[in-house]
Amino acid sequence: MALFDAIEALLKKYPAEVNAVGPRAEALIRRAEVFLGVQFPPSYRDFLKRWGALGFGPEEICGVTGENFETGRVPNGIWFTVQERAKLALPAGLVVVVNADGDQYYCIDTAQKTPDGESPVVIWDVPSRAVLGTKSPNFGEFLLRRLQETAETIDAG
Repeated sequence: MALFDAIEALLKKYPAEVNAVGPRAEALIRRAEVFLGVQFPPSYRDFLKRWGALGFGPEEICGVTGENFETGRVPNGIWFTVQERAKLALPAGLVVVVNADGDQYYCIDTAQKTPDGESPVVIWDVPSRAVLGTKSPNFGEFLLRRLQETAETIDAG
């Protein structure tokens, strides 16, 4: 996947800024899907298989950090998604991938699927408890753009 080649190249350029959990096994990814009651899109599955969850500079991309989905902290996206479902009535089809600022979450909307199985990344507004719009047509493009923006901030800093 060309997107992930570009992401790999970007991360290799800034090794001191990268903190990855590490590759996650297919069986663990399936357990996470069952736990949440969703099917992850291919680009998110690829992300989980490569990095699990990812810190890049100040950016945290949530994912699967371990086998315990019931307790944890960010970047454990499975735990965080379940917490926000209970606390804030986050819709069941949304999977939180970034806590943007505490007032907005970027979420994969697994209820929407394109013919290739991808799902959009949407902006979920905490105060209104509503989806404000689409941030990206799929997780892979979202991730690349987010990391490029963070790299620009790192370069400027």
